Amino acid sequence: MLIGNYQVGLLKGKDPKGATLVKRKNGDYYIHITLDEPTQPETKTDKVLGCDLGRTDICTTSEGESWSGKQVADKRNHYAKLRAVIQKKASKGTLMLTA
Repeated sequence: MLIGNYQVGLLKGKDPKGATLVKRKNGDYYIHITLDEPTQPETKTDKVLGCDLGRTDICTTSEGESWSGKQVADKRNHYAKLRAVIQKKASKGTLMLTA
């Protein structure tokens, strides 16, 4: 079995809790090793970042700073128009094939 240096570093000094041997369709074997890792304590903060996926503001912080979604909206509009053109052309071709 070949194990890369990165994986050796991750396993060094650890006590594996389980492993699963997986055979891929191409015949290669992989091993999935389960380790118990202590979780990091949750960091308390008053700062919050909110993301608006709409068209007005793409991102707003808890301090009131915001970024315009104009570039995103322009890109969405561009691809919406492009899809409309492609669908219109596809519809004509589909009608010709079925007629």
